[in-house]
Amino acid sequence: MSPGLSVGPFLLAQGTLLLVLGGALMLRGFRPWRQGDAPYCAKCGYSLIGIDSQRCPECGTVISPKTTVRGKRHPRPVVGVAGLVLVLGGLVSWGVGAYAPLKQVKFYQYVPASWVMRDLRSPDQAKATKAWDDLVRRWQAGGLDASQKDRLIDLCLAEQVGPRRAGLTTRLISHLQRCCLDGVLSELQQRRFLSQIPQTDLIARPRAAYGAEVPYELRCRGGGPSRQHKERHFWVRMGSRGDLLLDGKPDTPGTFVHSGGQRATINDVFSTGSTLLSPSLKPGQHELSLPLKVSVFFGAYLDEGASRLCHQEDRLLTATFEVLRPGAGDGIRLIQHSSLRGELLKCFQRLQLHVKRPDPSRLNCCTLGAVFDPLPVGVAFDIYIRVKGKERRVGSLARPAMPEQGGYELRFWLDPPVPEMVDVILRSSKAIAQETTDVLEMWDGELVFENVPVKTD
Repeated sequence: MSPGLSVGPFLLAQGTLLLVLGGALMLRGFRPWRQGDAPYCAKCGYSLIGIDSQRCPECGTVISPKTTVRGKRHPRPVVGVAGLVLVLGGLVSWGVGAYAPLKQVKFYQYVPASWVMRDLRSPDQAKATKAWDDLVRRWQAGGLDASQKDRLIDLCLAEQVGPRRAGLTTRLISHLQRCCLDGVLSELQQRRFLSQIPQTDLIARPRAAYGAEVPYELRCRGGGPSRQHKERHFWVRMGSRGDLLLDGKPDTPGTFVHSGGQRATINDVFSTGSTLLSPSLKPGQHELSLPLKVSVFFGAYLDEGASRLCHQEDRLLTATFEVLRPGAGDGIRLIQHSSLRGELLKCFQRLQLHVKRPDPSRLNCCTLGAVFDPLPVGVAFDIYIRVKGKERRVGSLARPAMPEQGGYELRFWLDPPVPEMVDVILRSSKAIAQETTDVLEMWDGELVFENVPVKTD
């Protein structure tokens, strides 16, 4: 027997003995038996010796055998205090002895399911995860009734389109997949689950200079399960049902890109971008509309013959933008705070250059990778490399201000022989910002990373 298990019962027995003994002493010390035969008022304790009145002179109670007690108490405070000390000691012994056994009891399993579901919505990740683990246990043990299961499914459906919570969102959507494949979802819930697997938006740059191109994109945020079922998967296919509409009229017929199919899991975000020439557009507000057909399949990835069509719907996506008046600028706000340079240098300090199997006789493909910290301001850069004092543009990078980490990868050709180190220069460019849908303000400056090693293998 372990020490914890042997000491616990002893402390409980000791605590019980101290509580009984201490309680007896407190009773003896603070409220002892009455002694003597003298009459006293039972309500206020006033002595009734020699009283001729029918009422107690102190409290006015009518004097009768029922309201009269015999004898007087003689408290012993020292004995009472000693009893109180023993009671406190007994409580401590009980607490220490009961702590280990009580710690093993999972009281959370007895909390009402509605309270646990409330915890599931908590922004506290640990609290929400604990709630989900308990709800899964109750579901598997048959501890949830039909209405509670429906409520839990609705919470999972809300999670499918809400902000992502690391690890937890994946588990909730995987639960939806199991319910869908097992036929647990109602017809409405199944339609909602499948419809939310591809979450689509048409996004246009909110403001564009007069006569400039207006970037727009179809952006899809995946809402499907990442843990797929054996060799079968949920996947989507999207395509326009007609021409892109500009202010209700067809524009650039047949040019919108058709999606060849995507997994659309919760880890997937993809977009199909294009630009709209607007020299003929008048200043003011305009609207883009895209009729889109979305199909959700389950089966072999990208093989319609080996997949089952689960859901299909038509969507009309819209986006509005403004063409500025001539001479009103380009709608980009430049931020020139010098203090941001140091912050951005830290954000982009994890730059890596890599050349696989370098060949001294031909051009070599070089990969520039970057993992950057949350950006305090939007950026739009032309990317240059400098080798032996000569600069060459190799690509671009544009991101709005971001509250989380991001990544970037660029491939370009390096002349032989592959240098051991190069300088990487990020030079701000309004032209790059104008090609995006979301960089409306940007830092204006230049970042130079000298002697970045070029790794080879």
